Amino acid sequence: HEYDYLIVDGDVIVEGCLAVSPQREGGGIVVLGRLQADTLICWGGLVVRDDVRIRHAYCSSGNDGAFVVGGDLTALTLVETGEFIHVHGDLDARCLASLQNFVQVDGNTRCDCRIDSAQA
Repeated sequence: HEYDYLIVDGDVIVEGCLAVSPQREGGGIVVLGRLQADTLICWGGLVVRDDVRIRHAYCSSGNDGAFVVGGDLTALTLVETGEFIHVHGDLDARCLASLQNFVQVDGNTRCDCRIDSAQA
């Protein structure tokens, strides 16, 4: 297989929406720093070595992609509908909706509103 990955050597700061949508199966973005964005739409693979700070995130790849955070993930809303999400640090979200898979958190989880229909 051939894979198309964009590797960013440093931080990614986006004022607006960051959409991760591979042009072919098996692609994505690797950030060798931290990620900050207003909105994240993830339809593919996204790996961030350090912390992620976003306002709103929607992650759905039909179970073909993964969103992996090496540090902490902070978000107002995080919605998962078919994307494996693994946070190696802490997860701090005002609202977390996991509708198809589950969100794996190695650290602490702080969440005011949580919907886990995938685990029900």
